[in-house]
Amino acid sequence: SVRLRWRSARLLESTSVSSLVWEEQPVLRHPVLVAAFTGWNDAGDAATDAVELLAMQYDAEQIGYIDPEEHIDFQALRPTVVLIDGVTREIRWPGTRILAARVPDSARDLVLVLGPEPHLKWRDYCDAVLEVVGEFGCELAVTLGSLLADASHHRAVRITGSTTEPALMARLGMTRSRYEGPTGIVGVLHDVLRSSGVPSASL
Repeated sequence: SVRLRWRSARLLESTSVSSLVWEEQPVLRHPVLVAAFTGWNDAGDAATDAVELLAMQYDAEQIGYIDPEEHIDFQALRPTVVLIDGVTREIRWPGTRILAARVPDSARDLVLVLGPEPHLKWRDYCDAVLEVVGEFGCELAVTLGSLLADASHHRAVRITGSTTEPALMARLGMTRSRYEGPTGIVGVLHDVLRSSGVPSASL
């Protein structure tokens, strides 16, 4: 689970009630959104560990969150109780954090999205992520995922990428996904991004 800082924060103004809550909104340079979700899309925690590493490497700061009350079944993914200084009990709620990271020696900064695959209201959840993209003018969205497979631990982990953007295919050597079947929040999010004209890729 992740720790959310529950404090007064304004909801994004929109025609409908948004589950996205801002804590601050920094100015970022040509940002790229990078997202990973625990659960079905995250075998061995590889995807979320990668985003956590980016957050740690670049001293990312939490700038908002997606309200878990709208999207998480707390009986399926329960909050946890921790003791502070061995005395005070604190509830930590599972949920999606939005973080900003400034990348030195780069023309681009990062917006990181990290949390559990939602249980409820997937379309509303993806709309909230799309609001993040729009708020900062993210020029590209990248999702990370991982799957279980027979692989030798003596060899480098195989990484594949797919996109529906012809320019990204050519520049990054990616392919168009041929997968058909059940999908997770990553698949739904990419469909929303594509429909909204936001270039995206999945690793």
